Amino acid sequence: MTIEFANRLAELRKEKGYSQEDLAGKLGVSRQAISKWERGEATPDSDNLIALSSLYGVSLDELVHQKRGEGKVLDDKTEDDEEKEDSEEKEPETEREEEEMDPRIRRLRLIEGIVIPSLALVITLVYVVTGCLLDAAMPDPWVWKIGWVFYLLLPAVSSSFAFVRTKNYELISGILTPLVVMTYIFLGMLGGYWHPSWVVFLLIPVFWGVFGAINKKASK
Repeated sequence: MTIEFANRLAELRKEKGYSQEDLAGKLGVSRQAISKWERGEATPDSDNLIALSSLYGVSLDELVHQKRGEGKVLDDKTEDDEEKEDSEEKEPETEREEEEMDPRIRRLRLIEGIVIPSLALVITLVYVVTGCLLDAAMPDPWVWKIGWVFYLLLPAVSSSFAFVRTKNYELISGILTPLVVMTYIFLGMLGGYWHPSWVVFLLIPVFWGVFGAINKKASK
């Protein structure tokens, strides 16, 4: 795919007022796929090209080749159009900026910014209070030894929010990996099963391989 075609796809989308996520929903593909098309890293298949030409109101030939005359959909702007564009806020050029313009993404980031620190505070309070209470009841309370493991929930929850925002399936591995580590530590410290339970770590490369393949397929 040429960079001119990639830029044309991005311009047409913005001209119609669609976000990458809006367009992905209409085409039934992932937002990452749209992003790759508009960066020139991948090419829409024939079905998606037809769907794009229909959504943008141009012929397939105009979409792909941008013929002069009727196909010159991006460059033929009137003075009024240019004045209107100058008066409006410049549209975001990077994926990060586009995400910040999406109310849903901003809302998720806000929720994440509240949930993660709150969860860390709750884990700390429960860990310290429970440890102190059990300290008075038994000489060597298990909570001091193992309670810290619950901090591994923080990267798992953070990856969960990132997955909801981006639909990047590889992030599911970022959710499961801390849970695997927690399982190993619990089995080892509570049951003494350090030796047989190490095999759970073999699941980690499996997770990344499987979800990486799913993500790659969804991005096409």
